[in-house]
Amino acid sequence: MNTRLNAAIDVLLYFASFFIIQIVVRGAAVLVCKSSGVQLPPTALVVSSVLTCLITIALFALLRWSPSQAMRMSRRRWPVLVWAALAALGTMAPMQLLVDVSGFRLPPEQATIFASIMSSRWGWLAIALATPIAEEMVFRGAIMRVLLAACGEGRHWWAIVITALLFGVAHGNMAQFVNAFLVGLLLGWVCFRTSSLLPGIVMHFTINITSYAATRLLPGTEDMTLTEFFGGDYLRLGLLMVCSLCVLVPSLIQLYQTTGRAPLEVRHRHRRG
Repeated sequence: MNTRLNAAIDVLLYFASFFIIQIVVRGAAVLVCKSSGVQLPPTALVVSSVLTCLITIALFALLRWSPSQAMRMSRRRWPVLVWAALAALGTMAPMQLLVDVSGFRLPPEQATIFASIMSSRWGWLAIALATPIAEEMVFRGAIMRVLLAACGEGRHWWAIVITALLFGVAHGNMAQFVNAFLVGLLLGWVCFRTSSLLPGIVMHFTINITSYAATRLLPGTEDMTLTEFFGGDYLRLGLLMVCSLCVLVPSLIQLYQTTGRAPLEVRHRHRRG
């Protein structure tokens, strides 16, 4: 019981720290812009997002909440990373279709922030580079690690599911919750299978950089559903789903075959001061 209570306290600490850093940095950026009499420009949003991620990475690394060992892979590194990237690409269209079917949409304020970052030529630094590292360290490197220790042998799916739920909640809206939860399940499974954060970071990077590139190359499409994007042509939409599954399913099979079953390091390393 004490182990699970300690794990719950640690998870709350990690989750709260993640949010507090975002609130403080974003709030500081807003105050600076207001004092200058200007609205928060895209560049300031990018800088504040990158700074948030850097502070998060530094905090979780220095306090060893996310052990440095989790950033390494012991074997079959390149095949795993390649299949992880392909699996990420294969998830994008099916996940987006699920969000479209759910009927959830980004709240206007978050849609504006998202569009502003995407409109910046440096937006990829925040979206595709800094965010994947920071979020994987927080959710798989810290939160899931502690939950794996608390759940015990053979109950790793509890840790993966709870972490994915928290990952979805962290995005702050139902539209992103659906996507983040489902992707979080995959990220957690891959992390468990490989005992490393690297494949998850690659998957996270692939999804985010593809979204960023699509938005930059096709401006005005970021709020479209897939049905709207294809102009109601369900044949092309169906072909996209088939092609995506033809990438996703073999990639998952290869990931299963090229990874071991050793779980992520689950020893509880957090030391209370």
